[in-house]
Amino acid sequence: MWHAQIKELPSTQTRRELIEQALSAQSMTADGLIRKLGHINMTLGRLHLDALLQGEENRPLLRRVAALLHISTEELIGERVFTDHEEYQRFVFVPTLLRIPEKTTPNQIMPVALAGIDRFLCVGRYPEMLNIQPQYQDEILGAMIREDVAANEMGIFGRVVGYAFLPSYDDIRAYDTNGQLIPNALVNKIYVAAHSGIGSNANIENNAFICQLVKSNSE
Repeated sequence: MWHAQIKELPSTQTRRELIEQALSAQSMTADGLIRKLGHINMTLGRLHLDALLQGEENRPLLRRVAALLHISTEELIGERVFTDHEEYQRFVFVPTLLRIPEKTTPNQIMPVALAGIDRFLCVGRYPEMLNIQPQYQDEILGAMIREDVAANEMGIFGRVVGYAFLPSYDDIRAYDTNGQLIPNALVNKIYVAAHSGIGSNANIENNAFICQLVKSNSE
């Protein structure tokens, strides 16, 4: 399952009241909940539950409590739960500007494995673009691209040969390195399994991709 934050985490008092009301409605004691959470050491389990009721923002534990007590995760944590990954990706999508590299294989694997593809190919994510008309987006993006080209002419994936802007989950537009829109361009997404983060913070980005400009109206 995937979780998206859709509103602020409710206050400690609200979370405590929701949990206590759910326990009462199900005639369940705190110890009963602790056992359902799988704690063998009841003393340790009570400490964890007390910390939660006192305001600890342990989201994995809050999600388990919500599921066991049949509390809406939106009410208890301010999150919406998704069972379909594409639906989740569409919901959390933010307009994104990406570099189109000369190569789809990096000169060095280790930096990409440690830092993730975004560290080298993502210019930025711009939620404000959702409220800007395409013609004005082009002007803004042109300035961003020219600035980025000046600082990132050569990278770990070779030269930057263009830029891809994703204004929505299903749409993609290509720009040259002068910041000009390339009409009717075809951009491929090459999906790769990539790591992001280091050590205990590492994640596998199954939806990571590299853009490749394969055709334009000038070819």
